[in-house]
Amino acid sequence: MKRVTDEAVFSRLTEDSPWWAHPNLAGVSIQSTWRRDYFSRFFRLLSQTQLGLRRALVLIGPRRVGKTVLMKQAIAQLIAEGVDPATILYAPVDTPTYSELVIEDYLDILARRSKRPKSSRLFLFLDEIQYHADWERHVKSLVDAYPQLSIVVSGSSAAALKRKSSESGAGRLTNFDLPPLTFHEFLKFREKADVLVKAQSTSDSELPTYSVANGKIDELNKEFESYLHFGGFPEAVMSPIIRDEPERFLKEDIIDKVLIRDLPSLYGISNTTELYRLFKTLAFNTAQEASLEGMSQQSGIVKETIQKYFEFLEAAFLVRRIKRVDERASAFKRERTFKVYLTNPSIYCGLFGSRDLPGEVVGRLAETAIFSHWFHGQYHDLRYARWKSGEVDLVDVAGENSRARWAMEIKWSDRPQRHLDELDNLVEFGETNNIVDLTCTTLTATGMVSHRSKRVRLVPTSLWCYTLAANTALRLSQL
Repeated sequence: MKRVTDEAVFSRLTEDSPWWAHPNLAGVSIQSTWRRDYFSRFFRLLSQTQLGLRRALVLIGPRRVGKTVLMKQAIAQLIAEGVDPATILYAPVDTPTYSELVIEDYLDILARRSKRPKSSRLFLFLDEIQYHADWERHVKSLVDAYPQLSIVVSGSSAAALKRKSSESGAGRLTNFDLPPLTFHEFLKFREKADVLVKAQSTSDSELPTYSVANGKIDELNKEFESYLHFGGFPEAVMSPIIRDEPERFLKEDIIDKVLIRDLPSLYGISNTTELYRLFKTLAFNTAQEASLEGMSQQSGIVKETIQKYFEFLEAAFLVRRIKRVDERASAFKRERTFKVYLTNPSIYCGLFGSRDLPGEVVGRLAETAIFSHWFHGQYHDLRYARWKSGEVDLVDVAGENSRARWAMEIKWSDRPQRHLDELDNLVEFGETNNIVDLTCTTLTATGMVSHRSKRVRLVPTSLWCYTLAANTALRLSQL
């Protein structure tokens, strides 16, 4: 049988790297689209590799969150800043034409195309890298051999990339996590951020605060509910067709491929039906407390297997567990229960539909959204508190002494403003742990209320998510 010719490989690479043939038009269409809040941080890390930092970037994230677009926007920015387009190669390495290439071959081709030695300033962007066996070893070897070479790799199998980069690429591979869209990005992409939310002036040392513009809380909440339904993925936000039928897009193109293809191929899972059933149960109960014992009894799956499935699902950025503390914010020596959250509330709607959701479900999806926004920031140690007489949804615990810094109750209702007894658990926890920063999110209510010895901030859930995401973006831009 005939092998793929060099001419065929080069022809396809020219299609995948169109700036070789048309340097003046390179990246114009990609450059004009909205950028994720994470772009500036990503491009700064890429720029550091140009300064002699021997690191390859590993772009990690769930399916369909915009990894390929981020790479192409970075390429467009490099060209805009004067980098020779001939020195940049982009390739989706799962393309059949490239099946016989090893990673070093891409560098050889780029050097020939640019007519420069491999030791010069060159850029490799390799997508779907998980289809190359031992990719991390080859990338690490290239980084060591060619200090001027900048390499960015990415792929849809987030679990595979994170595991291999951590195990084999220590010291030479830098992971960059790209999560689903935040509510801040969602409104920005829909060109409604400036219409619905306004920033308050602050000192240079403080993060901005935000308020609802011109009393448009109902409009903001309507957008927030849309975000819960389909807003975690850029393609769904941009496409009217997908917005009209988000269930098909989310389930078939994201969830099914991860559970049926990615995880089984990575971990050798033979019973995909069992894994899928467990995940659907977890998704249906997002923001609820669970235990391995209870799940084992309900499903008939042994606890050890459920624990492994949890590890797989967390590695794939589908779910996240948080631990429980007691009324004094102390961890339990033996962890019997935990809370489970989807990392993106849109996943629920992808599995179970988004129409006519009961208020209780919308409330849990709102809580899931708030948790996922804290998780985006990755700078808090989140817990939930439950004791004999009460519970609190989210607690930030810091230090070896488990000191609680803030606590939050999440409501999709304005009842706490009228019925202060609904704040009893939050206030009790604040009194026990001497916490000043207590927050209860609401549907529309805003302001401060006093209850017993504590003051509690009331803020709409939608506004809180926007503020948290906007300030996370600001922090990222300053790193």
